[in-house]
Amino acid sequence: MPHQILESIEDYFNSESSRFDTLQRQMEYKDSQMKQEKHTSVLYHQVGSGKRSATGRL
Repeated sequence: MPHQILESIEDYFNSESSRFDTLQRQMEYKDSQMKQEKHTSVLYHQVGSGKRSATGRL
């Protein structure tokens, strides 16, 4: 019986850690997406107004 409990705890931790990995990957993806968006919006503002504008949406 204790062996089964240990196994289920291990399963739980494995699934939790994989869930955490997924979350971390999603966060990194969102982060790089936001960096790209910031970059393109700043470029867009530079072209659009002819002068450098820091009002790129974050």
